[in-house]
Amino acid sequence: MTSELRGDTLLALWREWDRLLLSEAGDVQRSEMRRAFFSGAAAALQLMTTVATELPDEAACVALDGWLKECRDFGRSVAEGRA
Repeated sequence: MTSELRGDTLLALWREWDRLLLSEAGDVQRSEMRRAFFSGAAAALQLMTTVATELPDEAACVALDGWLKECRDFGRSVAEGRA
Protein backbone atom coordinates (compact mmCIF):
# COMPACT_ATOMS: atom_id res chain seq x y z
CA MET A 1 0.00 0.00 0.00
CA THR A 2 1.14 3.48 -0.68
CA SER A 3 1.81 6.11 1.94
CA GLU A 4 -1.35 7.97 0.91
CA LEU A 5 -3.43 5.02 2.13
CA ARG A 6 -2.11 5.75 5.61
CA GLY A 7 -3.50 9.29 5.35
CA ASP A 8 -6.05 10.61 7.75
CA THR A 9 -8.87 11.46 5.36
CA LEU A 10 -11.41 9.46 3.42
CA LEU A 11 -10.72 11.73 0.47
CA ALA A 12 -7.07 10.58 0.46
CA LEU A 13 -8.24 6.96 0.49
CA TRP A 14 -10.71 7.63 -2.33
CA ARG A 15 -8.06 9.33 -4.49
CA GLU A 16 -5.69 6.40 -4.12
CA TRP A 17 -8.45 3.87 -4.80
CA ASP A 18 -9.54 5.87 -7.83
CA ARG A 19 -5.98 6.07 -9.12
CA LEU A 20 -5.33 2.35 -8.66
CA LEU A 21 -8.62 0.92 -9.89
CA LEU A 22 -10.53 3.39 -12.03
CA SER A 23 -7.93 4.72 -14.43
CA GLU A 24 -10.02 3.69 -17.44
CA ALA A 25 -13.45 4.44 -15.98
CA GLY A 26 -15.70 7.04 -17.54
CA ASP A 27 -16.99 10.10 -15.71
CA VAL A 28 -20.36 8.56 -14.85
CA GLN A 29 -18.82 5.35 -13.49
CA ARG A 30 -16.24 7.32 -11.49
CA SER A 31 -18.99 9.53 -10.02
CA GLU A 32 -21.15 6.53 -9.07
CA MET A 33 -18.18 4.72 -7.55
CA ARG A 34 -17.22 7.82 -5.51
CA ARG A 35 -20.76 8.04 -4.16
CA ALA A 36 -20.74 4.35 -3.26
CA PHE A 37 -17.30 4.66 -1.64
CA PHE A 38 -18.31 7.53 0.63
CA SER A 39 -21.73 6.01 1.39
CA GLY A 40 -20.07 2.75 2.41
CA ALA A 41 -17.56 4.61 4.55
CA ALA A 42 -20.34 6.55 6.27
CA ALA A 43 -22.32 3.37 6.94
CA ALA A 44 -19.25 1.60 8.36
CA LEU A 45 -18.42 4.57 10.58
CA GLN A 46 -21.98 4.68 11.88
CA LEU A 47 -21.84 0.97 12.72
CA MET A 48 -18.50 1.37 14.48
CA THR A 49 -19.73 4.38 16.44
CA THR A 50 -22.82 2.50 17.57
CA VAL A 51 -20.81 -0.55 18.59
CA ALA A 52 -18.22 1.55 20.40
CA THR A 53 -20.81 3.45 22.42
CA GLU A 54 -23.50 0.85 23.04
CA LEU A 55 -21.83 -2.55 23.42
CA PRO A 56 -19.46 -3.94 26.03
CA ASP A 57 -15.88 -4.21 24.78
CA GLU A 58 -16.01 -7.99 24.25
CA ALA A 59 -19.18 -7.78 22.16
CA ALA A 60 -17.76 -4.85 20.19
CA CYS A 61 -14.66 -6.91 19.36
CA VAL A 62 -16.83 -9.81 18.20
CA ALA A 63 -18.79 -7.45 15.94
CA LEU A 64 -15.62 -5.94 14.47
CA ASP A 65 -14.12 -9.39 13.87
CA GLY A 66 -17.32 -10.43 12.10
CA TRP A 67 -17.24 -7.40 9.81
CA LEU A 68 -13.58 -8.02 9.01
CA LYS A 69 -14.36 -11.64 8.09
CA GLU A 70 -17.29 -10.50 5.97
CA CYS A 71 -15.05 -8.09 4.05
CA ARG A 72 -12.35 -10.72 3.55
CA ASP A 73 -14.93 -13.25 2.34
CA PHE A 74 -16.33 -10.71 -0.10
CA GLY A 75 -12.84 -9.92 -1.38
CA ARG A 76 -12.25 -13.62 -2.03
CA SER A 77 -15.59 -13.83 -3.86
CA VAL A 78 -14.58 -10.91 -6.06
CA ALA A 79 -11.20 -12.47 -6.79
CA GLU A 80 -12.89 -15.74 -7.71
CA GLY A 81 -15.46 -14.03 -9.93
CA ARG A 82 -18.41 -14.91 -7.71
CA ALA A 83 -19.34 -11.37 -6.62
